[in-house]
Amino acid sequence: MTETNTTYLAVNCELRAIRASVVLARSFVAATLHSWGLERCREAALAITSELMTNAVEVSAPGGIVRIHMSRRPNGLWLKILDGAAERQPFRRRTVTSVEAVDAAESESFGGWGLQLTEYYAERVWTERAAERGCKWVCAVIDLEGSR
Repeated sequence: MTETNTTYLAVNCELRAIRASVVLARSFVAATLHSWGLERCREAALAITSELMTNAVEVSAPGGIVRIHMSRRPNGLWLKILDGAAERQPFRRRTVTSVEAVDAAESESFGGWGLQLTEYYAERVWTERAAERGCKWVCAVIDLEGSR
């Protein structure tokens, strides 16, 4: 983990691409939020972390590396997850008005709602090419003032 104190706070964490890393990632994000005094962003940040880390583990080589970059900037809390898939698929837009609406969805349509939940909690979601060959960053920004 590294922390920079220039114009914004930033931390990084590297984990193996295994299912247990989703729990470790959530713990890392929760501890960081606590140390930065951002408990109000907890629900959104942990939901986004869970969804993006689960996806990262699924698309990365078994036992490969996934990375978390988290930064507090003037325009929000940034969460970025590096995964082992270079393909940057466009997000399938679905209207998500509440977490309860997703929970009430038919079971066969529930799969694939992870990115839509991320879009619900985040102000913005996008992907970026990573410097590492065959990888991409999946990114989200959470509003520091009006977290859902």
